Amino acid sequence: MVERRVLVVEDSPDLRLLFARVLRRGGLAHEVVADAASAIDALEAGGYGVVLLDKGLGVSSGFDVLAHLRAHPHLRATRVIMVSGDSPQAGPGGLEPDRYLMKPVGVDELLSAVEAELALAEPA
Repeated sequence: MVERRVLVVEDSPDLRLLFARVLRRGGLAHEVVADAASAIDALEAGGYGVVLLDKGLGVSSGFDVLAHLRAHPHLRATRVIMVSGDSPQAGPGGLEPDRYLMKPVGVDELLSAVEAELALAEPA
């Protein structure tokens, strides 16, 4: 069974705190990390149905994390919601997240998106 846990990958301390509060309010289990390397380590440990992924992560990109997910069969099914202040766009090699949210994102919009992606991540 796919886990109903969410991994938040966000380099802004304020947004990490905000996203964690929103997910907690929604009753969703989650972990929060600040960079691509920490995200990849957490994902390799397993147990996430959805990644809430910032597009810009300082020296790295959310697309680096997305590329890692899509390149590994045991992680490929993980649903990805990319969050950015930029217009939606494909990454290198045409990589695209499952869903794209524009910053600033509202609380209800964020929770709805995460719940929808968790539902899609669960086997029928």
